[in-house]
Amino acid sequence: MSAAPAPRRQREDRTWRRPAPEPAGVARRRASAERRRRERHFARRRRDLLQDAAAALIASVLLLCVTAGLGVLALLMLAVSAVLIGSLLGERIIRRRRERAGARPTRRRR
Repeated sequence: MSAAPAPRRQREDRTWRRPAPEPAGVARRRASAERRRRERHFARRRRDLLQDAAAALIASVLLLCVTAGLGVLALLMLAVSAVLIGSLLGERIIRRRRERAGARPTRRRR
């Protein structure tokens, strides 16, 4: 056996090259598709939340019909439900007003 090292092969040029940037139209389409996907996702979540709230309301009414002496619980439940529904509606109204007004900057008081 010979102690001479084996000849090295020349390496191929494996420099990393950055991919070409996307055209502006492709980036816009991708962004709008992502926005639509998020909107559909949140619409599904709102529907699911509404269904859960309706199921909870029906279950609580059935519970009140079956058991006696839960009138105080019913009054508390109605008050809490009214506050939650009112806050959701109020938030939605405020958000729509802001969207209609456009992206106007709010005034800062000095």
